[in-house]
Amino acid sequence: MSQKHVFVVYSGESEASRVYHALVYARQAHRRGDESRLFFAGAGSYWPEVLDGDHPVMGDLFKELKDSGVIEGVTKNCAVAYGRDAATEKILPLVSGPEESKGQIDLLDYADRSYKIWIY
Repeated sequence: MSQKHVFVVYSGESEASRVYHALVYARQAHRRGDESRLFFAGAGSYWPEVLDGDHPVMGDLFKELKDSGVIEGVTKNCAVAYGRDAATEKILPLVSGPEESKGQIDLLDYADRSYKIWIY
């Protein structure tokens, strides 16, 4: 039976291992046929610019997930708040949730639709 997963990277610059694990598990879920979505939010808006290139450990993972459509984007208001919107929007879409969630990813909606939510 196929599962549905949402992975959200909130981890900042000093938490590379958490980001690595989010990417690995999102890829694993996608490869086994599960619906897999990954977002960067909060301090996690740091990562797309770092990973979109020759990152020695996570660059290939990021590229695979980006190319396969697993990575949905970066929360726009988080990218703006952390001053990363200009660089990030060249790499990934800036996304906004509904007004009820103040533009954040609507995790409650995903939960209502039976997604497992993984926070990193």
